[in-house]
This record gives sequence, C-alpha cells and structure tokens, in this order.
Amino acid sequence: SRLGEIETITDAAGRVRRFEYTNAGKLNVIYFCGKIEQLLKYDNVGRVEARVFADGYKISYSYDVLSRVSKVEGSDGRTVSYEYDAMGRATKVVDGRSTTLYTYTQTGRLKSVVDALGNETAYTYDALDNLQSVHRAEGTIENKDERMPVVGKDGHVTLYSYNLSGQLTNVTDALGQEETYEYDQYGRLKTKTDRDNYTTTYAYNNLGAVTEVGYADGRSVAFSYNELNQLNEINDWLGKTTLENDILGRLTKVTDYQNRTVGYEYNSIGEKTKLTYPDGRVASYSYDEEGKLAAVVGNGEETFYRYDEFGRLVNKSFANGVMQEYSYLPGGNLHSMESHDKEGVLDKYFYTYDNTGLISGINRKRRGLDAVSGQYDYKYDAIGRLTESSLNGKTKSAYEYDAFGNRTSLVENETKTSYTYDVLDRLVEAKELNNRQAIVKTYDYDKRGNQTKEFVDGLLEKTFTFDATNMLAKVKDATKGELENQYNGLGFRVASTRPEEKIEYLCDLSRDYYNLLERTVNGEKESFIYDNNVISMSKAGNNYYYLQDELGSPMYMTGTDGVAVSSYAFDDFGRNIDPRTGKQRKHDYTTNGNIIQPFAFTGYQEDEVSGLKFAQARFYSAENGRFVGEDVKKGVIEYPCTINSYSYCINSPYTYIDKNGQWLSLKDFDVRDGLAVAGMAIATTAAVAGGIVLATATAPVSVPLIAAGAVVGAGVAYDISVLSDWNNDEHANLIKAAGNTAAGAVIGGTLVSGVGAVLAEGATFETVSAAVIKGKDVVTGTVGGLVSMATGKSFSSGFWSSFSTSKIACMTGGGFLGNMLGGITGTATNEIINAAERGDNSLDINKLTLKATFNGVSQGIIGGVFGDLLDGAYQSTNPNSIEQLLWYGIHDLKNQGILGQVSSAVIDKITEGKDNCDIEGK
Repeated sequence: SRLGEIETITDAAGRVRRFEYTNAGKLNVIYFCGKIEQLLKYDNVGRVEARVFADGYKISYSYDVLSRVSKVEGSDGRTVSYEYDAMGRATKVVDGRSTTLYTYTQTGRLKSVVDALGNETAYTYDALDNLQSVHRAEGTIENKDERMPVVGKDGHVTLYSYNLSGQLTNVTDALGQEETYEYDQYGRLKTKTDRDNYTTTYAYNNLGAVTEVGYADGRSVAFSYNELNQLNEINDWLGKTTLENDILGRLTKVTDYQNRTVGYEYNSIGEKTKLTYPDGRVASYSYDEEGKLAAVVGNGEETFYRYDEFGRLVNKSFANGVMQEYSYLPGGNLHSMESHDKEGVLDKYFYTYDNTGLISGINRKRRGLDAVSGQYDYKYDAIGRLTESSLNGKTKSAYEYDAFGNRTSLVENETKTSYTYDVLDRLVEAKELNNRQAIVKTYDYDKRGNQTKEFVDGLLEKTFTFDATNMLAKVKDATKGELENQYNGLGFRVASTRPEEKIEYLCDLSRDYYNLLERTVNGEKESFIYDNNVISMSKAGNNYYYLQDELGSPMYMTGTDGVAVSSYAFDDFGRNIDPRTGKQRKHDYTTNGNIIQPFAFTGYQEDEVSGLKFAQARFYSAENGRFVGEDVKKGVIEYPCTINSYSYCINSPYTYIDKNGQWLSLKDFDVRDGLAVAGMAIATTAAVAGGIVLATATAPVSVPLIAAGAVVGAGVAYDISVLSDWNNDEHANLIKAAGNTAAGAVIGGTLVSGVGAVLAEGATFETVSAAVIKGKDVVTGTVGGLVSMATGKSFSSGFWSSFSTSKIACMTGGGFLGNMLGGITGTATNEIINAAERGDNSLDINKLTLKATFNGVSQGIIGGVFGDLLDGAYQSTNPNSIEQLLWYGIHDLKNQGILGQVSSAVIDKITEGKDNCDIEGK
C-alpha cells in the first residue's frame, strides 16, 4: 500500500488473504479467498472499538482514561471488565459469574490471586525474581487417615530453588520431598532426580542435541542424527526405529522396531495428503480452496465435509450413508448436532449457554434410548466448576469442592460419596454411603504422586506399578488378574499383555493424541482412520464408522449398511453409562452386544483390568473424576485452579477436554468463546504450546494479566498479538497478527510458543528455547485449528494445515519472539549496568529504547532463523518425545552476542552523529 502496509498474503496453493485500511492507515477489513473474515472499527482516538466477524458476531471494547481496555462485550450480552493499578496491571477481573482479584510485588511479579470464592493463592520470589514458593489457600480439609498427613494451617506450599544462572535446581513439595536438577557447563540439563530417587541422565552431541537418555532401571534411549542434525534413528529397549524427512524437514517415513512402516505425504503448502499404513492401506486427505478438509478416503470409502459461508463445519457424510449435521450460534458456539442413519434421525442435540458462555443445557433426543434422552441442565459455582447436573428437572449429580479444586462430595439419588485428600491433593479416601451400606475405598501413592494401591473396605483390590520413566507398567486386580503395559523410548504405549490376551498398538508418532493407527488383539488387527478424531475402524473385513458428541466421545458405531450397531453414553466426568437403562456400566463397556473397540469418553482408550481410561501421558479415573498421576505441567499462576495436578479440566467437563493427559483445551466446537474463558484461553495456549516440558523444571508458567484481560478469542494467537501490547502500537500489532494469522502454523510455531516460553516461571535457558522451538505438530496444529476457527474456518482446516507445516515454521524462526524479547531486555539491562559502572545517574531513554529495540529485533531474526534452524529441524522429526529433547546450544548464544555487540556499536555512532564505527573491534 502507499504506507507500506501488507495488502495481500498468498500461500503456495494460491489462497489469498487481503487487507484493507482506513485513510489513516489502520487495518479495516480482512478478506480470505474473497470473503470477509472480519471488520475492525475505531473510535475517535484510533483505538479499536469493535470487531465484527463474518457471521455478525460483534466484540466491543471500552477503555479507561488511560486507554486501557476496561470492558469487553459480546453481541450476545456476555461481558468481562478489568481494573488496573497505577502500573497498568490488572487488579480486578469481573465476568458474568465471578470477580477475581490480583496483587503484585514491587518488581511487578504476581503476588496473590483471590478467586470469587475468597480462596487465596500467594507467590513469593527470590532476589532474582525467580518463583520461590506457591502458597495455596489455608486448608479446610479434615483428614482422619493416619497414613497421610493432614492439611495444616499453612496450607499447601511448594518451594523452588535456583542456581546463579536462574535455572531451577530444586522443587520441594508440601511434604518436604525434593526433586532436583543438575546442568552441564553449557546450561543443559544433565540429571534429574525425582522424589522417589529415580535419576534420569542426559547426554548431548556437539550441536547440543540429546544423544542419550538413561533411566534409573538401567534402560536407555539413544538418538542419532543426519548431517542436518535431524533425528533419523532411535534405539531403545525394544529395538531400532528409523525416521526419514523430506528436504523441508517434514516427516515422511517411520519404521519401528517390528519393521512396520508408516509413510506421510504433503501438498505444496504442507497439508498432509496421504498416510500409508504398514499393510499398504492408504488414507488420503484433500482440501477445498480455503484449505479446509474436504474429504478423507480410506479403505476404499470416502468421508465428505461441507462448510457454511463462514467456514464452519455443517455436514459430515460417511461412506455408509450416515451423516452428522451441525448448526451454530453467532460467535460460533455449537447450537445443534443431528445424526442420521439409514433409518432416519438417530439423535439430535440442542445446546444452550449461560451469560459466561458455559453450557447450561443440552436437550438430547436419542432414538430408542429414552433412559438417556431428555433435557439436561447444568449449574456451576462462581469459578466455573460444575456443581449440579439434572435430567428433566430431577437432579442426577451434585458436586462440592474444596479450595484446592478437589471434589469433596458427590450426591447421586440416595448415595453420597465423600472424598478426603492430603496436602498434595492426593485422594486418600472415598466413602460411599447409602441407605443399605457403606463402602470405603482408600488409596496409597508413591513419592512421585502416582496411585499405587486401592483398598476396598480394608482389602487390597488393585495394585499399580510405575516404572523409572514414570509410566504405568503393571496393574494387578483381585478379580481380573494382571496386565503389563509396554512403552517405547518416546513414551508411546506399544503393548498391553495379560495371560489370556496380548494387545499391540501402532501409533502415529506425529500426533500425541488420537494417534492409534492399528490395534492387534491376539493376532486380530483393527485399523483406524482419522480426521481430527477417529472416523472409522476396519476389522475382520468390515468397516465401522464413529459418531461423536461435542466432547469427542463416541455415541454410536454404524456398520457398512448404515445401521447403528453399538451405542454409548457417559456421565458428566466420563463414567460409562448403559444407554438403554441409564445406569452405570462398570464392567462390560466393550462387550454386552457392542462391537469391541477401544475408544470411550473424549476419545480416551478403555482399560479393562485397571478400570481406568488411557489418556496418553497418564491414566484417568472417571469414577473419581481425576487422574491417578500428577500432571507434568504445573499450571498457570494467574489461574490457581490449574495448579491442582490431578483434577480433570478444572472440574468443568463440558467446557474443556484434556486430549493427551497433559493440559486442558477448549472443545473443538468452542470457536470465538473468548468472553467465557477470556483468561483461560491464554493460559491454555501458553501452557500447551510453550509450557514446561518433561525433561525440565516443573514450575508453573505465568501469563501477564494485561494480555489475558484484553484477549477475547478462545486461545487465538491473533488476539494475543493484537491486544497484549495495546497501549503502544495497536496498529503495528494488528498488522503483525493479521500477517501471522495467514498461516496458523506460523503462529503456533513462533508467536504462541514464544509467549508461553518467554514467560515460563523458573525457566532455564533450555526450557525457554526448547519451548520456543519444540514445534510439536499436534500442539501447533491445535493452535492453528483455533486460529483457523477464529477466522471463520473449521478446526480441521487449521489443524491439518498447521499440523503439517509446523515443521517449516519451527525451522524458520520459531525462536524469534523469545530472542527478540531477550535481546531487548538484555540490551536495556546492559545499558543500565554500564551507566552504573560509569557513575552516571542519568540515561538517554531514547537512545536506550532505540538500541534495545534494534538489538531485540535483530537478535530475534538471527537467533530465530540460524539458531532455531537446527533446533527446529531436529525437533520437527521428534514431536512427541516423552522426555523433551532440550538443546539450544552455544551457537545461538554466539549469534546473539555477536549481533548484540555490532548493533550496539552502530546505534552508538548513530546517536552520536557519527557515520563510522569500529565494527570489527566490536
């Protein structure tokens, strides 16, 4: 344009995103493939006043006298308002349900959070402003189990210690149990010793890539690389796995220890077009002109996808004639879902929402299944936790919770279950009382927080054994016998064995959930085809098709003839319900007339012996509505509800899902629901895309409240970029965000990961760099999917596009934001120190700002492209490592140091009015 703004962005497939501007040069209209995506309106002083999306949904912004966002309002009436202190930090956030208060230290770190129920979480920091302790609200829990300590008057306290480089060295829990970390001379993680005294060791090559991970039980995993330092071979206790990549670093072939090969192909813009199975079967993917998934062909049969004018999925048609139809409310929330089989309407769901965007009701009409049909209504407490679910006006389940997010009571009909916890949020007792009997279950744990035993009325019922990699290795049930799980060196489950049965699993290593390609049970093979979730299962020459609800849980399986052959139902937190009786189904989920298949609540895999559900990183107990092992991601400090390591989706199971057992995410059909979860959207994105990883320190991450408060998109990176620096140059941020939004993969690989990583509490240099460049395909795909939905497209479109192209984004500057912010901060600090050394009490702020900005941007480019080129290339080939393979290496430090000195010299001479400088000397 005449002012130099971006006018169009055209991808390799010819898809064009176009931008129009006002006479003042402000972004006004965004088009994609000739269609309006959104309009931006400004007030008299140039601030964004409203954003209007293609479907008519409008988000309006109000400001205080200092031009800080004071209120965000959706056209459906939902609002979020903000108050700030003198430094511009959010001190009060009010939505339609609750008020949350925040205080800060003198250095600007978050000091405390008080939620709408009055529960306080406090944080302390060391002299270098590293997070030192998390002090959670004083306990109100009575614990009469003598085996477990009670919650004392000091509440739940976790302590963190660091070395002089700011790397986390110790984490001490509320019982005084320690986890320790040691680093080598380059600052790379060398050893990690957990609370059970299991020590894991790490070795690296000259470029900083991990070459070996050694475990306390004597097992180890070795990694080999090609000349580009891309991972091409893994040797673990099972054998050898080889990986191949194309010239763009995209994974093209994986051959595992059993010589089973999975192949991948892509189109010109990196969208996955073909997945080849070991037996030669092929799943092919095609896309429409806007990049949305149009068709999937597998086992000779085709599944079609159709979208409305706003890019939202409205029809999914299977090869057997079965189809699902969807409609939406303005803003993108799902309004209805209807399934048809050969005989007509199979089921029909209608959704309603409260004034904060949480689902308040679902009207379910399921043909022939009266016991699970009717009007379901839901109630929540002030912080959004589910407190009651009812059917046709009659309460089915009522829940109560403590200050730490633990369920303390469940009342169903005439039965009440009371729960007791220790100071580490571990469930130690569940007492079920009704008119006839009392059943008491108690639980033991190892020091790592894994549930190891379950007693029923004092008798040992189940034993769980976790190995040195912290995965559930063995289960013994008093009546069902024993089962042994086996995992590869990347943490994927490859087999489950018991005396009468052996199940083998072949997983797609490019995805960390919805990744089961083949399951072989005593030699009988089942294969699965996916879009964003599982589409179909091929078994014994027959194809079966899945119909899922809004959470991704299977509702039906239909046969080749288009008739439903299996039906399923689940309660609020995922217990299996018999859809014909409405009663809990405890032992026969995969049988009892149903086709035997593995998937259950939200796509988790059913485990018959343990009674748990496999959620990839850990196992989930639907009976207790919580996981049986600790979360590896320790939460976001601005949202204390995320700090509980066991709770399922912060006890809001109709708002969030946890696809891989590591972090909650918005349901696929929550599109622009930012007003309902304005802050949590950012928390989710930061923790998933750039949070703490398994091989590093386990401190919570932080997300500035000013960013969280201003963001109204459901975890959409566009909004993060637009509003996080609102008071400085909103126009520049709009342009940057719009440009990045053109490729969801770029946002997922650079901006979102960078934000999460740079803000990581207690993060080491490796933690930050690894988070910035980790490039997990599915994580990036998820972010890309959310971005795609926010711009009027489907989740599948953004997911698959970002899933395939995240490797490129990762290789070409995934660390830009981290390096840029690091450069700015480093340069500013350096100038201040230099002034102090000179005894200079004044600083040239303009010069300092110019120099810091120049250094930051320059280092972002150099550090991002050159440093992350190698890092991203490696990580792109290994997106799902159970131990994040951290390395950033001395090479990027050199890049930053050299460029920093050169840019300092240049700026010095510019500001001094000189045109020459000693570049070589600098």
